[in-house]
Amino acid sequence: MRRAPPPAALAASSLLLALVAGCGGRALGPRDAAADVTPIGIDGALPPERYRAIDVVAGRYHMCALLDDHHVKCWGLNSVGQLGLGDTKDRFMPGDMGDNLPTVDLGTGRTAKALSAYRYTTCAILDDDSVKCWGLSGGANAAQPVGGAPGQMGDALAPVDLGEGRHARLIALGYTGLCVVRDDEAIRCWTDVPPRDFPAPSGARATQLVVYRQDPILLLDDGSIVGAPTPVQDGGVVSGGLTPPQLGGVTVAATAIAAVALENTICAAFADGEIICNTGHADGSFPPNVQISALRLPDPGGWFCALLRDGRVGCETGPQSSAPWGVAIAGGSGVSVVLGQPAVAIAGGGGWDNFCAAGANGEVKCWGQSPNNRAAGGSIPTADGWPSVDLGTRPH
Repeated sequence: MRRAPPPAALAASSLLLALVAGCGGRALGPRDAAADVTPIGIDGALPPERYRAIDVVAGRYHMCALLDDHHVKCWGLNSVGQLGLGDTKDRFMPGDMGDNLPTVDLGTGRTAKALSAYRYTTCAILDDDSVKCWGLSGGANAAQPVGGAPGQMGDALAPVDLGEGRHARLIALGYTGLCVVRDDEAIRCWTDVPPRDFPAPSGARATQLVVYRQDPILLLDDGSIVGAPTPVQDGGVVSGGLTPPQLGGVTVAATAIAAVALENTICAAFADGEIICNTGHADGSFPPNVQISALRLPDPGGWFCALLRDGRVGCETGPQSSAPWGVAIAGGSGVSVVLGQPAVAIAGGGGWDNFCAAGANGEVKCWGQSPNNRAAGGSIPTADGWPSVDLGTRPH
């Protein structure tokens, strides 16, 4: 049951709904239909606009959000500069967040189009289709951590070498490195120096990329899964990789893939609602014909979470299940994470059962349990009223 907000919150909400934000004029809520002018603050200035997230990613103990102006904010633990702020100061307390949390300096005039994070590394595809990484860099930059000292970010942070004239289209970090699908559909991976190149798949285009151990695995636009090592299937249990199952002689297309190298686990969601992992069937598939658009596995294995096409987020115990995870409202198969709004993106895979979701309204909410849960906000969700991550306001 949704909790009623306090009167002060209702008043603040009413005021925000009556205002149109500056810096591009994006509305925070419905305008008064009778108003012909943009409302302004008491001092005559346009009110600040809250940052919204359009994507969110998670490392071991840090999270990053891709903001609606395509800047990036990261928070959590920061031992090797994985927040990209030129220091190693952790940022997870209330005083560290909001407007006190800087955006990541990606270089003069540069913004981000896509993010990936894993363990102690963060990477971004920039607006010019180059790639920059910071933190423990996973072989993509250098042997030493990058981003934890002054003068290492911004223009000083060199993009990774994609090859002469090549640009990035998809990006994924794994336990030991980074892989990128380039504009020519070939894949380049950094697990050491020099990088390794893989040929483009024939006859289809990659829609998702994950890194398993040191190799790329692709979900193609025809629902098939390819990559190294070669997938082998036997009775629904897959060794080394994944291929779509057969139902009545018809191949069921995959809709999402995920991998964690620490547990040697690869999982795929299929159009019939089934989730299959190379370690066995996941406990309790989603109902038939539930379409899953994103799948996230924790590292090490425990719970996994899925983003459904209708914006719901559901979680299940994995093949190697951990202790009971009573953090959300149970309903149907598995656990339904009650966000109070549809989700557009979920994060997880690098943390100890730590997950985040970006909602359709741009809010980010995080949940989970771990020996050190500070990066996930430190709270256990039980309803849709739990607090969102304070991303701050967009500068004018």
